[in-house]
Amino acid sequence: MLRVLQRQGRSGRRHRLLTIGKGLGRPHPCATPLTFVKHALWLMLLLGLSTLPAGAGELTPTSFSKPPSSLQLTDIHGVEHDLQRYAGKVVVVSFWTTWCPPCLREMPSLERLSHDMQDDGVVVLAVNVKEPRSRVKRFRRLPGDDVVVLLDTRGEHAGLWDVEVYPTAYVMGRHGDVALGVTGAIEWDDTDVRAALTSLAAESAH
Repeated sequence: MLRVLQRQGRSGRRHRLLTIGKGLGRPHPCATPLTFVKHALWLMLLLGLSTLPAGAGELTPTSFSKPPSSLQLTDIHGVEHDLQRYAGKVVVVSFWTTWCPPCLREMPSLERLSHDMQDDGVVVLAVNVKEPRSRVKRFRRLPGDDVVVLLDTRGEHAGLWDVEVYPTAYVMGRHGDVALGVTGAIEWDDTDVRAALTSLAAESAH
């Protein structure tokens, strides 16, 4: 049952809480002070409802109005990475956070993609945004070694890559161009998605 409740906070202000059944009346630990709108948005994310535009969740051709950053970041083990290190490969760059339910929902299929297509020259970089290394390393749903988890602790690179919602992913071809993009979670096991990546992987790096 969907209910709207009110309670009085320490400051004397009344806060409205959106709840489903029992046990969801309290705010998520990462939520800002209780407001109806913020709780409604969090609830929509929790339920997997999309607040994204109509084209969200579809891998489509894309291009940048300006070149993306070189993405020089360290991984969760403190090792430095640079996109130039993956020259000649097809690179999936996915921006995510641990508090984003759609990000977590698509992570297993990203991991399977990396495992299944690594021999085809496909690399997956999962760029965590604005979270400390300690929190990311403790995260129980962290993907395995097939996926490189990078840390954009200040969110600078996410800004340069025009990331406004999570997850957002871009696919770079063997020539270093940004060929495909998607806003929102998708299944990377999808037949059309795999076909698009296989096509990119089949291109010569020269």
